[in-house]
Amino acid sequence: MPMKPEVRDELEANLLIFYSGVERAASTVLKEQSKTITANKDDAVAKMHRIKELGYETRRILLSGEIDLYGDLLHEHWTNKRKLAPNMTDSSIDEHYEAARAAGAIGGKLMGAGGGGFFMFYARPADKRRLHDAMVARGLKPLRFRFDLGGARIVANLHRS
Repeated sequence: MPMKPEVRDELEANLLIFYSGVERAASTVLKEQSKTITANKDDAVAKMHRIKELGYETRRILLSGEIDLYGDLLHEHWTNKRKLAPNMTDSSIDEHYEAARAAGAIGGKLMGAGGGGFFMFYARPADKRRLHDAMVARGLKPLRFRFDLGGARIVANLHRS
């Protein structure tokens, strides 16, 4: 996405990622989501359309540089996704998310379809330390990361000819 470098840098600085310690099979969550969509077709389809719209809105706000709105979109995505697949989360994941919001996260999401793995939170600079400390106190492990603009590449090629 052709974001201005200063916007990309600010976004990268305002995101925090933590390993939740929870691992689940993505197929279980996706199967439940499919059942919800089938059983509650109209409302579920409307939620899926809204999730798709959030993607377009995310693109628009990141290109415009309004990155604090990204946290709001993450939170809206979280609430819509939870309604589609209630098993994407459990009480401990919900408690982590609520603690993160109380500590200053504007919004967040679980990374991956399995309802566990990694949390990504968006927070303003003034709230980052408080959010970090709150998540570490809950036993989540922070992950240092940087955006990689180089695209996909082979890190290790173990194939022997």
